[in-house]
Amino acid sequence: MENTLMEFPAVRTETAFVIQWLEDSGHILGTSSLLIYPTNLLQTLSALITETNLAVLDPDDQLRPLLDSQGVQFVDVAEPGLDKFTGKLVLIGPFRPTIQMTNDLAKQIEKVAGKGVSVVWLRMLPENAPKILPQVLSVQNCRMATIIVASADSIANLADSPRAQLNLIRFCKVALDPKRFGFPHFEDQP
Repeated sequence: MENTLMEFPAVRTETAFVIQWLEDSGHILGTSSLLIYPTNLLQTLSALITETNLAVLDPDDQLRPLLDSQGVQFVDVAEPGLDKFTGKLVLIGPFRPTIQMTNDLAKQIEKVAGKGVSVVWLRMLPENAPKILPQVLSVQNCRMATIIVASADSIANLADSPRAQLNLIRFCKVALDPKRFGFPHFEDQP
């Protein structure tokens, strides 16, 4: 087995590449397919919301530095408190298991959603949690705000993983417009 380092051009969207592995004689040994992603995927969030419409509660500093580096404007609600935010979307977490979440965080989330603010809550599952739990749960609030509860594992290695970044973007899109991503309505079949 050999390793090689390759450089690829900057891309604006997901782009497929095929690599052909050749012998010195030119005989093709095999091919590899791969996908290359832009390095600024999270800037998509800026198109979804304005700078005062996104809030972040990130005690472990996993989201804020990455959003800052990609130019995504947001309000840090650690100091004024989650209940003071009146924009469109709040990203909460992920929290390390060693960081104790306040007992009233779920109540604060419910309260802010009651004001029409959608929430994406990234949670670490307890180590003793059954492995069959879904990675994402959606809870629709009565005021048309949606709470997405997602496993923090779904955005693991966020800074370096396009899949994790795409997961976060998808969670935000679903939270902001759940009808667009809902199940289709099936008519009764005869």
